Amino acid sequence: MTVGELLLLFAVTAGFIWWLSMVAGRLDRVHIRRDEALTALRLQLAWRTSAVAKLLNSGLLDPLSAEVLRVEIDNVSHAAEADLAAYLAAESEMTEALCNVFDDADEMQELLTNPAQRAPLIELAAACRRVELARRFHNDAVGAVQLLRQRRVVRWFGLAGRTPWPRSLDLDDRCQECKGTGRRPG
Repeated sequence: MTVGELLLLFAVTAGFIWWLSMVAGRLDRVHIRRDEALTALRLQLAWRTSAVAKLLNSGLLDPLSAEVLRVEIDNVSHAAEADLAAYLAAESEMTEALCNVFDDADEMQELLTNPAQRAPLIELAAACRRVELARRFHNDAVGAVQLLRQRRVVRWFGLAGRTPWPRSLDLDDRCQECKGTGRRPG
């Protein structure tokens, strides 16, 4: 091999290693984005639970509805100490309970007639919307990680390391938890 061929081989090898480094860095940044989105989602879920607690303390709800939501808050609090799957299942049950409590449009209109009573409901509606958006951002980040990890170069060279395969989070948000509360704040 001549010196020119060795330099060319060195340049190609260095370029390939540099390219692998760039792909690994991008993968790392996408994983970090997914982790940050998960943290933001958990924060929004906590704020929604706080908004439900404020609504309970306001005394606007009938005793049966208040008790249902109080039980769900307890379930979420206990599940937060467990694994992520149990926590998200409890949050989905909270969403279902909110749907059931706020399913009567006439009752909601009655609650919304008094401006003093609207504040906790509008805060809850805003919290529900932020949870929905945070979940979407998280699932978008998960999709980006999955797409990048499916590339052959990432699989062949093990650039993802031992990081578990990311999964999107499915919360039960089929219904609009706060329908009738003016789902948009302000």
